[in-house]
Amino acid sequence: MADSKSSNQLSTGKLGIAIAYAIVCISFLLIGNESYAQTGFLSGKIISSSDKETLTGATVILKNSSTKGSVTDIEGNFIVSNVPLGNQIFVVSFIGFKSIEKAVDVVEGENYLGSITLEEDLETLNEVVISAQALGQNTAIREQLNSDAIVNVVSSDKIQELPDVNAAEAIGRISGVSVQRSGGEANSIILRGLNPELTSITINGIKQSPTDANSRAVDLSTVSPDLLSSIEVFKSPTADMDGDAIGGIVNLGLGKAQADLIRMRVFGGYNGLVDEYRNYRGNGIISNRFLDNKLGVAVGGNFERTNRSAESSNIGWDNNTDLERFNVENFNLSITDRVIERYGANLKLDYDYGSGSVISQLFINRKNTDTKSLNNDIGATLIEYNPRHSKVQSDNFQLMLSGEQDLGWFQANWVAARNTSKTDNFYDVEMEFTQFNGVREREDFAYNLDDFYDRQTFDYSEHRLDRYYWEPSKTDHENTTLGLDLKRNFSFGSKTKGFVKLGGKYRADARTRTTGFEIQNWYYLDPDIRNQAASLWPIELVRGGLEGDHIMIDNFFASGNPQVQRKDRYVIHPNFDFGLLDDWHKYQQSTLEYNVDNAVNTYSVDETVTAGYVMAKVVYGDWLTFIPGLRYERSDNEYTGTVSSLADFGSIGNARDTTTFQVYGEFLPSAHLKIHPKDWYDIRLSAVKTLARPNYNQLIPSIRIDASNGKIQKGNPELKHAEAWNFDAFFSIYPKKLGLITFGGFYKKFDNFFARTGRVMGKEEAISQGIPVAVYDVTEDYINFDDSRVYGIEFEIQTNTAYLSGPWQNIVLSFNLTRLWSETLFPRFETVTFYDPELRRVVVDLENSSFVFSKNKLPNQVDWQSNLSLGYDYAGFSIRLSTIYQAAYLTNFNALAEAGLKKFSNRFRDSFLRFDASISQKIGKHIQIMANAANITNTPNRNYLYLARYPTNNSVFGATFDLGLQYKF
Repeated sequence: MADSKSSNQLSTGKLGIAIAYAIVCISFLLIGNESYAQTGFLSGKIISSSDKETLTGATVILKNSSTKGSVTDIEGNFIVSNVPLGNQIFVVSFIGFKSIEKAVDVVEGENYLGSITLEEDLETLNEVVISAQALGQNTAIREQLNSDAIVNVVSSDKIQELPDVNAAEAIGRISGVSVQRSGGEANSIILRGLNPELTSITINGIKQSPTDANSRAVDLSTVSPDLLSSIEVFKSPTADMDGDAIGGIVNLGLGKAQADLIRMRVFGGYNGLVDEYRNYRGNGIISNRFLDNKLGVAVGGNFERTNRSAESSNIGWDNNTDLERFNVENFNLSITDRVIERYGANLKLDYDYGSGSVISQLFINRKNTDTKSLNNDIGATLIEYNPRHSKVQSDNFQLMLSGEQDLGWFQANWVAARNTSKTDNFYDVEMEFTQFNGVREREDFAYNLDDFYDRQTFDYSEHRLDRYYWEPSKTDHENTTLGLDLKRNFSFGSKTKGFVKLGGKYRADARTRTTGFEIQNWYYLDPDIRNQAASLWPIELVRGGLEGDHIMIDNFFASGNPQVQRKDRYVIHPNFDFGLLDDWHKYQQSTLEYNVDNAVNTYSVDETVTAGYVMAKVVYGDWLTFIPGLRYERSDNEYTGTVSSLADFGSIGNARDTTTFQVYGEFLPSAHLKIHPKDWYDIRLSAVKTLARPNYNQLIPSIRIDASNGKIQKGNPELKHAEAWNFDAFFSIYPKKLGLITFGGFYKKFDNFFARTGRVMGKEEAISQGIPVAVYDVTEDYINFDDSRVYGIEFEIQTNTAYLSGPWQNIVLSFNLTRLWSETLFPRFETVTFYDPELRRVVVDLENSSFVFSKNKLPNQVDWQSNLSLGYDYAGFSIRLSTIYQAAYLTNFNALAEAGLKKFSNRFRDSFLRFDASISQKIGKHIQIMANAANITNTPNRNYLYLARYPTNNSVFGATFDLGLQYKF
């Protein structure tokens, strides 16, 4: 592996140098030969008069010519080459806008026309209302076709059409994207089979701060789609984008202020699982332009209260007795009352001053989650009852100031941004009650789940309080970004044009994670602790149990029925009063003791990334575009963690902070090729090198030492970042009547990938780590390895029937299908032992013990995934049915199991098929009634062990329904 890796690094370095050399040579050659051009070329930007937004897909065509022209790219820019010298007339047009004719006195070289403004065509806009879904689809198609990168787009119109409660749900409808769900809704995305932390999430190009406690994943459930103007998924980034994107880059767009826009929406909703009508949400935006459209001001906001309650069953299986028929070991039943509140605001200011513009944006999101859960854990002989109440507040804040400036011979773009995320689990209280001998004995094993459940019995007189916990935690992350891009257009001869672009970016991240775990552990052992609790409680406690003075569960019963019936046949015992749980914490918090084991979960991180790049875009004729680029990123990182051997609530052992550093640089070459022989199809090829940094818990130099049992859990501060080569090839056809059909494949090969493992630590290593000298069983560690890969094919069709007549002309169809394959290595430490006669026992032979690797697919990689959306518009009526399908996938591969039993320990997430629907009717010019139905069939989230007939988790969340009203002026 080492020789292969060195060879790969050498070849990669040579390729990067060659690309950089080619860019520089081509750039100087092309720029230096402008004076030899026999024709001229036009460049500029097309914008809307109402909102100053750039128009993607607008056409600029030489009058009386069917071939001489161009289409604007995703930034609204156009270049028309091979234009004859002298007076020429160009026609500028865009759907929904009035076409204009532009007279230009063309001279040799570049003719920069600046910004060309188109006015809205009110008659055309009235027609657009009839086919609103087709408008959103066509906008997304234009943006995809005109992008230089391989990208999927969800336009603002399409975002508003779908009944998605957050940005993750909306992104999950794109080809190659699957989602991970928590609490019944998507919160993170898996792009092309790669874990969420391997995909970069940006807002207007600014990388977002991770929200997870330990990983680099971003919780997208905090972002409301109502505030977004577009969603772009870049699967093959160019050199001017961030390099830490093995999965890709998801950019959430916030556009400029529009003129004379007022839009308000309010919804009332129903949750079918809990039969509750108290769901509601609303959003609105007020936007206008002033000073002859130079100054734009927009204020938007959203609010939401939704019940995401769930009923879950968790099953533990024993597969050691009979591999053909597993036994039920334990059965956990729960009812979760989860209420989510979201609040968001977006303030936009932009000013155009002729040769440039300045944009200021403030983006704020808050998500409050209040969760109350009732849990019955039925074991072989006893029953545990664990009521829990937690409150989490998640905040995301971004302030960005950006601008663009035309300096004559080049254009400059700059940005300065501040992004913060805070996740504060400030209230997390749990009580544990136990009933011994709560399960009837049986001579045979329980193979049937219902049979196992029917063995339980609840005797409230035996449910005693054993423990009470409080587990607060908080993660703060701050990000500062500064960036500058310079672009220079060029032409060479009569057929070649393009630009050279270079720039740099500085990003600094500061992160802290603090945790607490306090516990009162002795209610079941110490009568003095029980008496103390009784003295602090404002009313007399019911005492009972075998010893007669235990604190019993019936002190906390809610009024009425002492049990709660779920939607299925199972019952939760008993009906607990969460107000009394909160009161218990209020009066008993002073008796808690800090659990010192939790100290190792506290850490701090300081990371800086300094990047520079150079790239060129070379357009030959009207059919070939080549984009070579080279990016360099240098990382300078500092990690602080805790080494702790504390035990027995701090009476044994010690703890100390430790700090480690990482400094490294990486060249990231890239090349994109777009071949456009005809106006109805194109071929796109790309080769890009990207990287991925390990999660924080993998890098933090924390060590938890369990000296009494000889065990260690640790991070690896020497863990390296992963490197990946990404290859894409896509073929797109877009005949006018069929919309867009895309088919292609990708291949990713990455080295230095990282995974969790276990091993044995010898005395010499213990000395080097500064921990008590001994041989330890390391139950958690992380290592790098090479030769992982993921590859797949993607198919997508977006079409509508506008070319037909009568009622058939208003059908809109979107469909995508993705097939994925992968292969990675799972490390397993193979221990060799021998008998030491001096020690008179078997010891580990560390010199001959080593890692061996098992091959399997990547965890969390969905083999098949598909999205279908079918809509129909007529007059002011619109209806849409959409489905999401994800095949079953591996979630956990047990590489430590015995070779012959590995497959019996593997865990999977079951397949998932969800149906959503939305209906709307426009009333007059400004009012629209809308109804949404999500998860109509109440599809459960289901996990299983080895085979689908052995479920480990089954959670249902119920269907939700919204009825709303929109006012748009």
